[in-house]
Amino acid sequence: MVRREFSLSNGLLKGHSKWQNIKATKGKNDMLKSQAMNVLLKKTKAAALRGGFDVKLNRELSALEQDCRAQGLSLDTFRNFLTKLKDKPEIECTYNVIGPSGSFFIIEAETDNRKVFENTLRKYFNKKADGLLNTITTAQRHQHFEGNGNMTMIITICFQISPALIFEQK
Repeated sequence: MVRREFSLSNGLLKGHSKWQNIKATKGKNDMLKSQAMNVLLKKTKAAALRGGFDVKLNRELSALEQDCRAQGLSLDTFRNFLTKLKDKPEIECTYNVIGPSGSFFIIEAETDNRKVFENTLRKYFNKKADGLLNTITTAQRHQHFEGNGNMTMIITICFQISPALIFEQK
């Protein structure tokens, strides 16, 4: 015997919101893990530049590797970052930017990929200057200008830009 029913409730779909229940928790944990890994990789970069890239010879690197294990972070990411630093070192580049109202910026940066940095720079100048960015050109250091003040901006590009500004007056 076949019974036909008509139902307006979603009783058959109960339990299918498991992902909705754990999505917020997983997202929060992933964000914390990513932040911890970024801090560890910054320390790794500084330690590698001071003492070399070999984990067996550099005590700071071996301590950071143990710290990575203790926090349950990926050792593959740690090792891949070391090989990237070793194989493709960062280069210094200088950019001249004519911004809104004819303002002039000389930006000195250290990056591993010049084109990606230039595109990011262009994106944020256009975003903040309402599309008034005129030119970005690469140049040597300017001999025409006297450095009266020094503004240092440390930018970490992961998923978002978080600048920390320090202004020093000579």
